[in-house]
Parts: sequence; C-alpha cells; structure tokens
Amino acid sequence: MKVLQFAFDPNDIGSANEHLPHNCGINCVMYTGTHDNDPIAGWYENQSAEGRLRARRCLGQEHTPDGEMPLAVVRGAMMSPARICVIQIQDYLGLGCESRVNTPGTVGINWSWRLLPGQATSELAGQVRELTLLSGRANWDALNGRRRRMEQEEAAQEAAHE
Repeated sequence: MKVLQFAFDPNDIGSANEHLPHNCGINCVMYTGTHDNDPIAGWYENQSAEGRLRARRCLGQEHTPDGEMPLAVVRGAMMSPARICVIQIQDYLGLGCESRVNTPGTVGINWSWRLLPGQATSELAGQVRELTLLSGRANWDALNGRRRRMEQEEAAQEAAHE
C-alpha cells in the first residue's frame, strides 16, 4: 500500500521515499490518500509552503496553479507503475476537508459524507476516462487476454491433477 500524500514530507529531501510514484513497484496498490486522510485538495491546502513545493517538484508540476494540484496528484498516482490505483471521488472533484470520510479517534461525524446529485457529471466521467486511457489503465483487450490465459492455465493444471 502506497499513499501519495505520505510521499511529500518536506524534511525528506531525497528521492527514496517508498510512497513516491517512481519508487512504487508493480505489486503495490497506489492511493492518493485514504478514507482516514483529508482529500487531496484539503491536504494540499493544509501543507506548509515547503510541503506544497515538495509535492510540486516531485510531480513535475512547479507551474501548476494551486487549484489544479488535486488533479496533478491524481495524475501522479495514475502514472505510477502500481498495478492497482485507487482514487477517491473527492480527489477527482477537487473537494476539500469538508468531504473527509473518517477522522480516527472521533465519533458521531464519520462516514456521513455523500456524493451529491449532479456532482458525478458526464464531463467528470470524460476526464476520468481520458486520464485512465492516458495512464494505460484501460487496456481491456490485454486484460481480457490475460484473464483467458489464466483460465486456460487453471484448466490445464486441474486436468493435470486428475
């Protein structure tokens, strides 16, 4: 499990942080954040100037406006070599701390955030699709071919054991 929010510690000036996209292996799951963290927009807003600069530099986004950084972080996660990438809808929408799902150690306020009618638009779906295609995460032909090969291998193994 790699969480991109954990990659941008301004005190970590090297490039060895295991959560950086280029250090993530294929057998990992890359997340922008988790349900226990603020969504990217809120997280980014709450970072120190040094933390924001570190994120910008690591992602090659030095000139990206602040309002576009949530999508830049999503793009960074999607471009990682991790086989699986999980992005919260709040990050695609650029929502802030008000859309956080869970705050550990608290009661009564958790798990109440909901996607509102009209937030999941066809424009958003187009953006997600474009990023999914751009990052190579929508190669359905290869995916289906791999699934067929796995099924054939399983059938051959079962036949060999009979």
